[in-house]
Amino acid sequence: MNLDCDMIKDLLALYHDGLASPASKKAVTAHLQHCKDCRAYYKQYCSMYHKGGTAVRTGEGSYPCPDYTHLAKRMRYIRGFLVMGAVAYTSISVSMLMLLFMRLKKR
Repeated sequence: MNLDCDMIKDLLALYHDGLASPASKKAVTAHLQHCKDCRAYYKQYCSMYHKGGTAVRTGEGSYPCPDYTHLAKRMRYIRGFLVMGAVAYTSISVSMLMLLFMRLKKR
C-alpha cells in the first residue's frame, strides 16, 4: 500500500493518538521510514504536543509524543467537583421538597 504524502499527513493524527487501523499504522510507519519530509512533519506535529511523554520510534529516529496524564488527572478532578455539586443540588432539592410537603400536611 503506497500512499502519497498528503494522505499520510491526514493519517498522522490518528497514527499519533494510536487510533489508526493496523493497516493504516503499517502504511504510515513504512512511509515515514522512506520519506524525510513526512518524518520532519511528524516530528514537528509531535513537538507541538510534547509535554514530557514517551517517544515513538520509526525508521531513523525517535519522535516525542505527548503524555496526557496531567490532562486526565485534571479532568477527573473537575468531574469530581461536578459530581459533588450534582449530589449536593439533589440533596438540597429533596430536603426542600420534604420540608414543603411536611408543612403542607400540617395545614
